[in-house]
Formats: sequence, C-alpha cells, structure tokens
Amino acid sequence: MEAATTVAAATTATVTSALTEAMATMTTTTTSWTELPASTAAPAELHVMGWVDIAVFACMLAVSTAIGVYFAYFVKGANDSEADYLVGGRTMSMVPVALSLFASFISGIALLGYPAEVYVNGGQVVYNMLSYPLTGFFLAYQMLPVFRELKGLSLYEYLDRRFNRNCRFIASFLFLVSQIVWLPIVMYIPALAFEQVTKVDLHIVGPVVCLVCIYYTTVGGVKAVIWTDAFQAIMMLGCIVMVALKGVVEVGGFGVVWERNVNSGRLEAPSFDLDPTTRHTFVALILGGVVRHTADLALSQSIIQRYMALPSMGACYKATAILMVCTFMLNFTACFCGFVAAAYYYDCDPITIGVVSAKDQIIPLFVLDVLSDIPGLTGMFIAGVFSAAMSSLSTGFNSIAAVALEDLVRSMFGWTPTERQTRWLLRGVVVATGLVNLALMFVVEHLGMVVQLNVSASAMAAAPQATMFAAGLFLPHVNGRGAMLGALCSASLVGFIVIGAQTAIATGRIHVMPKPVSIDGCDLPPGTNFTLPHLQEHDDSDVLWLWRISYLWYQPVAITFGLLVASAAALAGWRNDLRDVDPRLLAPAVRRFMPQKAKAQSAQDDAAQMALLQVDLQRTLNESERRGSN
Repeated sequence: MEAATTVAAATTATVTSALTEAMATMTTTTTSWTELPASTAAPAELHVMGWVDIAVFACMLAVSTAIGVYFAYFVKGANDSEADYLVGGRTMSMVPVALSLFASFISGIALLGYPAEVYVNGGQVVYNMLSYPLTGFFLAYQMLPVFRELKGLSLYEYLDRRFNRNCRFIASFLFLVSQIVWLPIVMYIPALAFEQVTKVDLHIVGPVVCLVCIYYTTVGGVKAVIWTDAFQAIMMLGCIVMVALKGVVEVGGFGVVWERNVNSGRLEAPSFDLDPTTRHTFVALILGGVVRHTADLALSQSIIQRYMALPSMGACYKATAILMVCTFMLNFTACFCGFVAAAYYYDCDPITIGVVSAKDQIIPLFVLDVLSDIPGLTGMFIAGVFSAAMSSLSTGFNSIAAVALEDLVRSMFGWTPTERQTRWLLRGVVVATGLVNLALMFVVEHLGMVVQLNVSASAMAAAPQATMFAAGLFLPHVNGRGAMLGALCSASLVGFIVIGAQTAIATGRIHVMPKPVSIDGCDLPPGTNFTLPHLQEHDDSDVLWLWRISYLWYQPVAITFGLLVASAAALAGWRNDLRDVDPRLLAPAVRRFMPQKAKAQSAQDDAAQMALLQVDLQRTLNESERRGSN
C-alpha cells in the first residue's frame, strides 16, 4: 500500500475534491490574485501548463517506460523465475531498494497534506518526524529479522506458521480489499490535477499513465518497479525542494519566513498537553507516529517484499537508514513549504476571501503563483505528484501478484502451477489488477464521499492486521483463536471511532480551531465583510468523547484493545504451550524468555533449513551454468 504518512490520515478526507479544483481558480496573469476583489477572484485567463511543462511530464513517463523495457528485453534472465519477478532474485542493490522503499512509503497526499496542515493548524506536526528514528530501529531490529527468516514471498505466510491458515486468509483478504479501494484514488488525484492545468481530459491522461504503469510493471517485474521507484523518488524530492527554495526567494528570505510564522503562532514549541482530544501533542505525535509508521512499513506486503529483494540483513539495515533519512527530508521540506506559504499569504488569506475553497488547495495555488514564471517548473511539480502516484500503483500491482500467487492460488486453492504457468499467472494478475484499477478510477469521480469512506476502510483494515502481527511477534502465549478475536475487537473499535469521527467532521459538529490569518492586504471592494475562521466560536462538547480524540490515537487505542482481548482469551484458556512455539516466529526481544526446549528445537530446525538452502543454492548455480551453455 501506499504508504501512507501520519498527516495523510488527517487530510485525506478532503484531498480528492481539493487537490486541483484549485487549478481552475489559480491565477497567474499579469495582475496578482491578491489585487482582485473576491467576486472576480477567478479571472478570465487561467495559467495552464505550457509545452515545456508538458514535455517535462512526458519525459518522466518515457523514462519510466524505458526502465521497464530495459529489464524486459535487454537483461537476460531478469524475470525467468517467480523469485526474479517478485523479489529480484534476492540480489538487488541496496540504494535503489532504499529509494523504492521511500517512494512506496510516501504518497502524493503527503506532498499536499503536510503543507496544508502547517498552513492551517500550525507546525506541531513537524515534531512527528522525531518518531522516525524509533520507527526505523523497531522495524530493523525487531520485525525484519523475523520476516526475512521465513524466506517466503508473502508476508502473510507468517500468520499461517504462527497461528493458522484462517488468520493468513483474513489478513491477505484485508490487504487485497484495501489495495483495490486505495489505488484508484491514488491515480484519480493527479489525473484531475493534470486536467485542470492542461485542459487535457482526465479520461485521457489517467488511462495513459495507468497503462504506462501496467506495462513496465508487467514486463519488467520487481526490478523495473524498484528502479522506476528510485527515479520517481528523486522526482518527488526535487519537486518539493524546488517549491520550497523558490518560495523563500519570492517571500524575501528565511528571516521573513521565520518572523511571520512566529507572529502568527505557527512556529511553536511542542505541546505537552496530555488531553487525548488535543489534535497534536508531543506524546501523541511520537507514540502515535511510531505505531502508525511501524504498521505502514513492517506490516505491509509492499514494503516487506522490497526488503526480501536485498541479499542480507546488513543491506536491510542500511536501506532502512536511507529510508528514514529520505522520509525525514521530504516531510520536513513539505512542512517547510507550509511555513513559506503562510508567509507568502500572511496578509491576504486565499481561503477566507474565496480564491480557494479548501485547505488542500493552498499548495497547488502557491505552486502556480511562485513557479509559473519559469517554464518547466510547474511541469516538474505535476511530474513529482504523478511520480508518487505511479510508485504506489506499480508497487501495489506487483505486491497483489505475490499475494494472489502465494496466499490464494497455492495456499487457499492448493494448486501448484508450473514455472511457465507461474510466469503467465503473475503477469496476468498485474494486467487484470491494472485494468480493474483503471475502471474504478472512472467510478471514483462520481463518489463524492469516497475518500472519507477510504479513511474508514483503511483504518479498519490496518488495525486488525496490526493486532494479529503484534500478538504473533510479542505475545507467545496467544494462539490463533485469541488472535482472531483480538483482531475482530480491534476492527470493531476503530470502525466505531473512525466512522463516528468522520461523520461528525462532515456534518460540522467537530471543528479544529485554525491558526490566525489576515485579509488586511487584500484589495477588496468597499463594504466587503468576511469572518476570519480563527475568530469563529465552536463547541463540540456534545460529541462523544471517543469521537473527539486525535486521529493519532486511533490505531494505538484499537491495537492495544485488541491485544488486551487476545491476552484475556489466553488467560481464559485459548493459549499456547510456550514449549511448542517456534522462537524464530517471535521478535528477538521476546525470544530470550522462551523455554530451552523450544530454543533447542529451533536450533535443529535452523540446521535443517541451512542444508535445504545449500541444496537450493546448488540447484540455482546448476541452472545458471546450463543457461550459460545454451
């Protein structure tokens, strides 16, 4: 899945309609929009992408296609086996895999969500980035060692070995459903943006980009996906850095950005408020961030499949370090763009006077205001947003193919296809998934509440999966029935919270007080009156307390509840004999507490597995020699 960032959950509910409706009202004619009265905020001539901008975007598509063609037709034996097609033969280089992990973890929503969050609600969200080192450490040293030892292609094989096949089917089903719901939205958002700034129908550009993505994923396998992700990761970083630097120049320097954000209260010290209904507190940002990011990374088929492509745990450690550094850089720069936009519009808020209708339109407006005077820069920004979408699509297609083969065809249906049948099956699943995604993209535009529904569906899918994996890794006494009961309770609780909160937000019963804005610098007609949003009083005390808690607590609360239920079930009798639990299926921190009998059996199993691996290695070498002789 795309990985989704902490702020994405907070801002997703308005992104679909907000991403680039603003493009239709963004103005960069010779007269600045701040000089226009509200009634004429959208002038007759709109800035649109020129040929240079479109050429930059086309180059991004061409390079992505060329990478797929290279690995399909110019690298001998690149995708002969399923291991080659799905995990790159487990011999991929560390740097491209690290960049692919980064591209898979970041979405186009983050490029818009973080700046909008800072602009509207202030800079508390910046402190969420302090959770990245803890997330990286937890991922690398407590979870990856377990999953890599399985040597499988599907993450959900772990649940089969630790609990039972039912847990595996439930988790893989939730993964497939969440991907099918999410991927069409990922594609629809930048397609709508492109339509608004180029006047090219989204029903043309969307299918073109999606077909390009289907093509290079189908023919090039995971190697093409990883290298295109690496290229697209560079595009994402480049576009957000470019916006930040050009914005600082337009505002008048870093000093001006600092001063105006201090005066407006956006640049602020961390809040140590312990009230869980406070949107952003230091504790919630760190604890909630670690839980969310760990679930997004360590418990994602898309992410773990990338780690399986690396040859050693040492490479995994280095890739994780690069992933955390790149994620920190992009999200920090995105937040900085929010500070720059706040300084740029410090005396004439475009939301208040109606130039834009939603907070997520701020950055697209800002981009066209500060980049449109240099040909190609707007195109680079759009290419960056599309890059984030395409990396999510290609990663999703490839991961769905792995889950379909391992969890459905082999495990559920009990069919073991031949090598030739496997090759056709994997490519057929990628094509079919891409076409379904393409068809659903045309459905998305007619479902106004689809993103809010996706927020709920994503949370309800993530919490039960995280509960089962956490119980398996850290609670050795919990068995399969207890894990499924905990997952069910976790899903029920998070569903109740998220659906209730989303409904309250949509009906205006929950309202977050924004940071101060001003319209003193706007050239408005005499007698024009606006009510500044930070001066509007709002009382949400009548809303159920559980619906008012910060979104950062959704997953921690639900997962904790699920683990407590699973532990209670173990105490009531649904428990394992610890001597029968394989220590290799537990987190390293838990293994030391296991009985000696289990450890001795694990050592014998390790020796047997090593012998099997040596046999497999010799078989692979023999096949390589045979291919070379032919």
